[in-house]
Parts: sequence; C-alpha cells; structure tokens
Amino acid sequence: MSGTVLTALSAPRPQAPSVARRTATLLPDGAAVVVVANRAFGCPVFTDQITTRGWDWVVRVQRQTRWKDHHGHVQPLRQQVRAAGERWKGQGQLFKDAGWRRVSALVLWGRAHREPLLLASSLPLQWELFAIYKQRAAIKTLFRDWKTSGWQWEASQVTDLEHHERLLLGLAFASLITLMQCTQAAAQKRQTPAHGSQRRSWAGAHSLLRLGRDAFWQRLRRNDRTPIRWALEGFDSPI
Repeated sequence: MSGTVLTALSAPRPQAPSVARRTATLLPDGAAVVVVANRAFGCPVFTDQITTRGWDWVVRVQRQTRWKDHHGHVQPLRQQVRAAGERWKGQGQLFKDAGWRRVSALVLWGRAHREPLLLASSLPLQWELFAIYKQRAAIKTLFRDWKTSGWQWEASQVTDLEHHERLLLGLAFASLITLMQCTQAAAQKRQTPAHGSQRRSWAGAHSLLRLGRDAFWQRLRRNDRTPIRWALEGFDSPI
C-alpha cells in the first residue's frame, strides 16, 4: 500500500458524493486512493460512486448482506463463519438487490466479540484488508476527542461550512498543542515509582487528550513560559 492515500469517510450518506468531490480536489494527480467506510456505506449506492472515480474501497457491510459464490449458491455472508475465533475470505458477489457486484469479501469473528466483522472490497483478496479497515479507528478517536469527550464541537452552534472550516483549524491546532502536552505528562507519569496498588491510577483512567488538556491548564495557572517540546515519538508507527 506504499504511496496510497487512505481516506476514512465519516459523513451522512446523502452528503457522501459532495465529500468525495471535495476530497478529489485536494489529492495529487494520479494518487491511488482507498476509501474506508463503516457499514452505513456498505452498499452499491456508495461503492459504485467510488469505483467510478477510479478509487478502491474497503467497507463494512450489514449482517444480512447476501453472498453468492462461484457455484451460484446464495446465503448471508455472516454464515461463512460459525463461531468466535474463526475467519474466512473469498471472492464472489455481494449486494443481491442491486444486481450483484463482484468483490473480495472477508469475515472475522474475534473471540472477544459478540458477532463477526464483515468486510467487502474492490481490492485483491488478502488478509491485509482487515488492517486497512482498522485504520478507520483513528478518525473515530479523533471525532470523540473533538466532540463529546473533548472539545464539545457540537456545542459550538456553528452551522455554515465557512465558519466550520475556521473552527476545524482551531480544533486541529488545539489538539496538536494538547497532544504535545500529553506526551510530556505521560512521560512524567511513567517515571513515577509504582505504589504497589492494584487499582488503576487517575492518569491511567483518562485519555491522553484529558491529560494534555489538564497539563495545559496547569501551565496557564502557573504562568509557565517554558517551551513546549514539539516532538511526537512514534508518530509514523503502524496502527
């Protein structure tokens, strides 16, 4: 996947075409693009639009999605595995109601999960498609930090796109400063001698965003003017 642009889509499905158009204007010419999306987009209404642009996709699909194998046998994709701990992959067709589409399909039922993960993709069949889909988790974590568990984006009452663009720039810069602060705070916590208790510490029970935000407010209260260490260790580490 070297040189490939991974785009994790998170938007109401009716707005997906406009999001895709705006994304295309930001990409370099000739970029290989893989769009990763959740099961709200696991349908040809969305994937056909992505294919038309010459992009590839990896999407999660609904549990009732039907699968047709090379012999023409049709059954729910979910039935390719029977119990937790199993996985399966194959090439065939999905989306019966839309007239079928040829895809690579994968099913993974983790031992700690109540139901299997069902994926479909336009890419060649490979187990690594699970790793590609997993990278979508990063955008969900970012939205959590920007919204209910962090900056309370939804409380801004901003509605128009122009002002949202400015707000997002501010959120991104605030998140970057906070991330720098949290790495320093976490490093200091790791240097604290263990106290022998089996209970998780206060710092261990909260997110890095919370730790960084608290560290930043402490700087303001103390009028601390020491430079912030602008370095992120392991920034390019694989997810």
